[in-house]
Amino acid sequence: MRILLYALGAATLLGACSGPEPPVSQSAKQPAPARQPALTTPDPAACHAFLRATISLSIQDHYDVRSDGGAFFSRQPYSLDQRIADKLAPGLDSTTASAYFLDTPPAVIREFRRQVLQFDTAAQRRFVWRPELLGQFVFVGSTADTLSPNLARQVRFVTPARQEQIRQEIEEWNHGPQQDRFVSYASLPLFSADGRYVLIVRGQAQQSLGWDSIFIYERQAQGWKIIDSARLSTL
Repeated sequence: MRILLYALGAATLLGACSGPEPPVSQSAKQPAPARQPALTTPDPAACHAFLRATISLSIQDHYDVRSDGGAFFSRQPYSLDQRIADKLAPGLDSTTASAYFLDTPPAVIREFRRQVLQFDTAAQRRFVWRPELLGQFVFVGSTADTLSPNLARQVRFVTPARQEQIRQEIEEWNHGPQQDRFVSYASLPLFSADGRYVLIVRGQAQQSLGWDSIFIYERQAQGWKIIDSARLSTL
């Protein structure tokens, strides 16, 4: 498993981390505009909004692994690349990735595959998660970081009691073995053209070990819900 340590209405624009845009009104006699290609640069506001809205959703119903735990989050997103695209490729049996996505329309899976293949790798590398937009975590570059306990006061959207707990976790981070330091991470989210579905990779790493999975969310009346997932690796 390769780990890199370091979120909306109807839409007509297919793009990475781009919030859906309202359709342009036109007369019935006008031809429909051609669909634009996927964006190759992320929209930071849309990316942070989606992750902020979904970070507390439990994934325990999908895998018996640590979920949304810990205080530490990688500044750098997980890279969406050929490995992820391969998991979205059409398959004929249960050993292929597309067999996992049973509740997502096949056309949406194909759409996500195209997006992954078009996603600018360099733009992903330049992107960093911003604490003031995401909050709830201490942001780290790698498990080798030495962290100031004062960082706990900068964690947003948490109670004072949680801030104190985070301060203690920072102390444990600094004094414990580097190989025991867990860091949560996420890829940039990809939105379907209609804004109904989102693909994202989420996971946790502990040195060279960890787990990560592809998750597909659907916007429902009650909000976003995980409807599909595919394991990439596990502890």
